[in-house]
Amino acid sequence: MMRMRKVLMPVAVLLLAVSCRPKNQELVNLPDGSTDVVTYEMEGDSVKTGRYSNGGLYYRSVKRSGLSGYVETEAMNYYPSGGLRKYALFLNDSLRFFRFYTPEGKVEDFGGNGLIYLDDETQYVDTLQTFHQSFQQLRLAIPPHCVARVIVGDEVADEAARPDSLPLELLPMKENVSGFLVSFPVEGEYNKVIYWSLQDTLANHIQKGRVWRKFVVR
Repeated sequence: MMRMRKVLMPVAVLLLAVSCRPKNQELVNLPDGSTDVVTYEMEGDSVKTGRYSNGGLYYRSVKRSGLSGYVETEAMNYYPSGGLRKYALFLNDSLRFFRFYTPEGKVEDFGGNGLIYLDDETQYVDTLQTFHQSFQQLRLAIPPHCVARVIVGDEVADEAARPDSLPLELLPMKENVSGFLVSFPVEGEYNKVIYWSLQDTLANHIQKGRVWRKFVVR
């Protein structure tokens, strides 16, 4: 019995330590194989941060109101060295965009749509009345150190041979929001193409895509 007690005591102590950890703390695995205790705290209702035991930033997320009642959440994880490890953007609980970085700051993996409410290589159809003005708001995922660009124009069969009479327009950006205004005086179908790009100025990496909008005017 004494031998069994010596084996069980460390396990009991470990379980007690885990159960006594505050709910705002989490044991995390570090890239070098070690572990650390991260402490989380809320800043108001929208910002959540997590810090390593040495005070360095481990996690930060920011929630904001999105389109059509959605909640947009930007979440970032950091290496113990302070470099960005992961960037992700969610609509409610659905992942729409992500990037992983190496400890040296290079983009290791990425996926999702820069235009977070639209899927790349997809055509969306809107129905409008003649002379009705409709603002097409576009929201982007913009990781740190990235420059976002959005360009819109009439769809053409061959982009390389786009005529001067149908120029592309570089849209203004404010934070992660862009957009363009449409209004058509004549009934018919009108097609627009939207190009987006994200240029990471530190990692020397460019990600881009496009979507189409068809406007049926009656």
